[in-house]
Amino acid sequence: MSELKIEEIKNAIFQNKVKISVTTILAAILAWVFTLPIFVTPVYKSTTCIYPTNLLRYSIESTSEQLLEFLNSKELQKVIVKRFNLLAHYEVDTTNEKEVHVFYEDLNSIIQFRKTFSESILISVEDRSPALARDIANAVVEEVSNLIAKLKHEQYSEIVQHLTQQLNRANREINAIDSILKSLRLNYGVLDYKLQVKELSKKIATGKSDAEINKIIEQLKIHGGQNLIYDQLFYIQSYIIKEIAVELNKNLLLMDSKIKYAVQIYKATLSKKPIYPIPLLVIFICAISTFVISITYLVYKSK
Repeated sequence: MSELKIEEIKNAIFQNKVKISVTTILAAILAWVFTLPIFVTPVYKSTTCIYPTNLLRYSIESTSEQLLEFLNSKELQKVIVKRFNLLAHYEVDTTNEKEVHVFYEDLNSIIQFRKTFSESILISVEDRSPALARDIANAVVEEVSNLIAKLKHEQYSEIVQHLTQQLNRANREINAIDSILKSLRLNYGVLDYKLQVKELSKKIATGKSDAEINKIIEQLKIHGGQNLIYDQLFYIQSYIIKEIAVELNKNLLLMDSKIKYAVQIYKATLSKKPIYPIPLLVIFICAISTFVISITYLVYKSK
């Protein structure tokens, strides 16, 4: 049975080889014609690769995963859409909220991100304009770094504001402590409890004692403890102010720093060949399909 069918196919091909050849060639030519830009708008693809930098790792989330979150954010989408006026480019009706929403959803298939095994991220952009696809791919690298910098600036600004408030409060407290110590010095002659007790002890040990010394001793008995407490508080508060100032300066530098958060390994270039349609593939599929259909038709017709 199978041998009979094979023989029928062979006979059909041999007897109608000219017809089959002409039909197949015509189909291939038509397929090529219909892949021309006049019938099908070609789509081009540009690719670039970036690597995260100056990002801190949190828990189990890698810096590449953090960068991916920024790349997939709505904020970045809006920046890119506005920069290249993509709503007009894709002829989106901005008065139709549903159409705009669908466009932003479809944008995920136009601009795509993929993490590699080496923790770098591939950025690919598809568009009917090869120049626009290239420009968007390169702009994404710039804009994602700007977006992270903006968010970091806001974050450090809040920290700076909080630390400034802490520093102002600490300065007020140390000024109040200093006023108390100054009052003890001016009003009661209590300068440094430990040092004064040491010096007075030496004088008393050598037999030196007068009304002035006794007066100072009495003042030390009354106000010496207070001097010790506030002197220690002054020291602690000075240390706190120093630590706050160091942290404040560090965050001020980070807030105003112009660092990048994504390093571009290679730039996107102008694509010369479209990814769709692929003429050779279309021609091959049409030619094979026409060939098979022609043989099938001739075999059944002969029966």
